[in-house]
Amino acid sequence: MLDPGAVAAIEKWMKRLGWEAGGRLISVERAGNGNMNMTVRVRTADWSFILKQARPWVVKYPQIPAPLERAGVEAAFYAAVGGVAEVSRRMPRLRGFDAESHLLWLEDMGEGGDLTHLFQTGEFTAEECAELIRYLVTLHRVKVTAGEAAVFQNRAMRALNHEHQYEFPLRAENGLDLERITPGLAQEAGRLQRDEKYCERVAELGRLYLADGAVLVHGDYFPGSWLRREGGLAVIDPEFCFLGMAEYDLGVFLAHLELMGAGRHGARVREAYGA
Repeated sequence: MLDPGAVAAIEKWMKRLGWEAGGRLISVERAGNGNMNMTVRVRTADWSFILKQARPWVVKYPQIPAPLERAGVEAAFYAAVGGVAEVSRRMPRLRGFDAESHLLWLEDMGEGGDLTHLFQTGEFTAEECAELIRYLVTLHRVKVTAGEAAVFQNRAMRALNHEHQYEFPLRAENGLDLERITPGLAQEAGRLQRDEKYCERVAELGRLYLADGAVLVHGDYFPGSWLRREGGLAVIDPEFCFLGMAEYDLGVFLAHLELMGAGRHGARVREAYGA
């Protein structure tokens, strides 16, 4: 398995795979704050790159099993959008993929960090919103071939996400310490958990999420998947992608704009989709 402390072992591993780093590896360190995978930044004297490995659990929460095939789905996503400039130029280039070890070799998009700090600062510009809108509109127009369609069902990842988005939060005994997040949140959650109409509506949305569709969606379009870098925003981590409804990405995008205190930009998102 990918070990950030084992520089020599990673160097040998890459050579065995035929992945030429172009020089001796100098350092390996954890990259970003992602939940799902073991992701590291590897440095040589001349450049840096990213190695990302899926494991049969969520790396941040090892008690939660997770499908290994997510790495192959992510690799397929990069291949599908490779010829679409507005999408691919904002994403890391896939340099290699080893299906046996569920390992991706990716371009390093820089160390600017993701945008999760916006939940505290709200420093999100109209131009950044416009960049994210252009990316999403273009992605949703990507045509997936019949040969690609099967991998983009991504059913195991959807089942995992469905559990944690549409079911787990509505269980009264879910073990979440909501008061630690926001005082008063536990009381509000309890009210919603007891609201039958609300729960029925959430269940309906969950069924729509699991239904197959014709649009390639990113599947996790929120500030943790957006990076600030020189030249504009980048988008990463499409492992939750699937063929479904564009409205899923839109809903996640709009909801997080509100949580960031940037709901004023929501009208531009709706306008781009004629809503």
